[in-house]
Order: sequence, then structure tokens, then C-alpha cells
Amino acid sequence: MNQRKQEARQIIKQIVDEESRVDEQCTFKPTLIASRSGRVAIDQYQQAQEKHQEKQQKIDQQKREKQDEEMQHCTFQPKVNANVQVNTQMHRNQVKQSKGVDNFIRRQQMAKSETERKNQVFSQSCKYP
Repeated sequence: MNQRKQEARQIIKQIVDEESRVDEQCTFKPTLIASRSGRVAIDQYQQAQEKHQEKQQKIDQQKREKQDEEMQHCTFQPKVNANVQVNTQMHRNQVKQSKGVDNFIRRQQMAKSETERKNQVFSQSCKYP
């Protein structure tokens, strides 16, 4: 058992010696500033957000310009009739002259009055002797 422990110690010592030789060969050792690295990430995020907003504004501006340009080619200008009431009265007269419209209106009025009558009857409280 002692022999195994000694072998393990020798192996560990060899590994440590090899690593120290590698460390001697490597001369570059970067210096890191921990407090600033967090701030740099925040600044980069804010810059990315600002760039995204600027890009979105530019896209929106281009859309508006394109829409305005398309609207310049539109030549349709409807003429709105100021005498709308006259036209609707003429339309009503034409509808009344249509076959069956009078019967339809009469049936609608009868249905409405029947519905009102039923609502009155059901809304009254029933009194039993």
C-alpha cells in the first residue's frame, strides 16, 4: 500500500514539473480588469439597442416615403354629392314601388307589436287566488 502511495506521489510530482516547464515557456499573461468588463458589456448592449432603434426608424421613414410616392400616382378624386337626402328619399320611393315590400314591412310591424305584447304579459306578476 505504501508503494502505491509513493507511485501516485511520483506521478503527481512529474505532472506538476511538466506544467511548470510549460508555464516557463508561456510568457504571455493578460491582465484583466474585472470591474470594467461588466461595464463594457452594458455599453455594448446600449450601443446595440441604439443601432437597432436607428435602423427601425430608418425603415419606417423609407416605408412612409414609399407610401407617399405611391399616393402621388393616385388620381382618383370622388365627387361627393351634397344632396344625399334627396337621393335617399328617391331610393325609398323606388323600394316602396318594389313588389312585396309593403307586405314585408307590415309583417315586420306586426311581429314587433306581438313581441312587445308578450313582453308585457310576461313582465306582469301572476296573482293566484
